[in-house]
Amino acid sequence: MFKKETVTMFKMLSLHQGVERSYYDSEFAMWDNLPPLPEDFSGLNVVSCTPVLQGEEVLTRLSVEQMNRPIVIVDGVQRLMRRKLQKDGNWVYLVGLAAGAVEVWPKADLLLPTLRRELVLFVPEGLLEMPFEDEYYNIPFRSVAYNPRDERRPLNTIVSEKRSALELSALNQAVSELGGKGILLRDGPLKFGDPLTRANGPVGLVKTLEPRSNVDIFTNFVKKLDLGQVSCLLEMEDRNDTEEIGKRRYFSYLRIMDVGDPFSLEGIVRLDMVGQEGSGEELAKTAFMAAETVFSLSRVGPYSRSPYNLMTVDWLEKHLRALLPDPSVVSIEVAREVNKLGG
Repeated sequence: MFKKETVTMFKMLSLHQGVERSYYDSEFAMWDNLPPLPEDFSGLNVVSCTPVLQGEEVLTRLSVEQMNRPIVIVDGVQRLMRRKLQKDGNWVYLVGLAAGAVEVWPKADLLLPTLRRELVLFVPEGLLEMPFEDEYYNIPFRSVAYNPRDERRPLNTIVSEKRSALELSALNQAVSELGGKGILLRDGPLKFGDPLTRANGPVGLVKTLEPRSNVDIFTNFVKKLDLGQVSCLLEMEDRNDTEEIGKRRYFSYLRIMDVGDPFSLEGIVRLDMVGQEGSGEELAKTAFMAAETVFSLSRVGPYSRSPYNLMTVDWLEKHLRALLPDPSVVSIEVAREVNKLGG
């Protein structure tokens, strides 16, 4: 099942010996749903503002049939499969990652060509003597070193980066699958390095806005948005990025829930786009289509984090997790392979 060098690494790290704190332990529940990291907007400068809606106009919630456009949403998940304490007091973590897209309409199912999965064994730098690349039932399986004492890049940040890389691969595939039609959303921010937003996306959906991650210009800008109201599209120049000259990040804000406090950031989401400078008028049309889609899908319902986690996103996350191996089965097979080797 595994290469000999992989099993040797398992044995050296004692991954075959018992289970220390199961994968669903409350201390590590955050692995399945990590909170967003604060965003740094200090280098961004507003260079233009393009209306998305006219005057006091607000959106109306529509059915997918009424919108009558292909709708695809990309997301990713991560799951802690196993962890093992080492003699030096550091931990080894086995993490499952998955990403893919759901076609909301017209097919209402997974977009199979976009599915990506990976198992990553995160090992403290001093213990990773034999890095490996392997597979587990056609799922890529590799080792990655991490520095347990690096506070600037803690392990959860490194894991998030690996998951984001899978999401980006799925996003690029979704762009190809849609072929310029409908609307493509990514559950999460869209940044430099992601595909440029065209007439049908992709558009990033940021569902958690925190005062610490929004400098005053953004916080003040979104206050007093009414339910269904969309802010103008802000064109942002990054003065600190010399590698993305000529490219801009574009932000628009939408209130999807009335919380009774017009000054609260709760109930507001951000739409992210990346495009060439001066593309505000063109991308405002994309922002409108994305806002209408998000507003129509953000209904209160019997699912987690409603209405922020769109019903389709919740469905996609559950299906992506189901595509990852069962942690208890992985533990058994690791132990069996090590015993075969002479563990």
